[in-house]
Amino acid sequence: MIKKDFDLDDVFLMSEIIDKMDLRLDVENALDMTNFEGKTEEQVGRELMMKVLPDLGAKVVRRLHKARREVKQFVANMTGMKESEVGKLRPKELKDFFKELVEREGFADFLADAGISIGKE
Repeated sequence: MIKKDFDLDDVFLMSEIIDKMDLRLDVENALDMTNFEGKTEEQVGRELMMKVLPDLGAKVVRRLHKARREVKQFVANMTGMKESEVGKLRPKELKDFFKELVEREGFADFLADAGISIGKE
């Protein structure tokens, strides 16, 4: 579905979406519940993400309406679709888009730098 790489214009738009949707993760609680003993940094990171991603997913679903225009613009930008076509996507197609996006090079770094994976403000 995604036709292009995640670039600086996409970063600006995702930043706006994150702000409008007020997306932050509470990593502090996840850290308190994580056993670090004998685990590599990668294993701990994966375990933390598995604890905080469900909360992020729920927040995205509940707050998607706050950034409706920007989300449509972002999906259109990344897929080559028209915004009017994006509005006709089924929920599963949007979910598949975001799954694919998370796997794209550069996107995970953006999320880490965006502050949504580093505690509360």
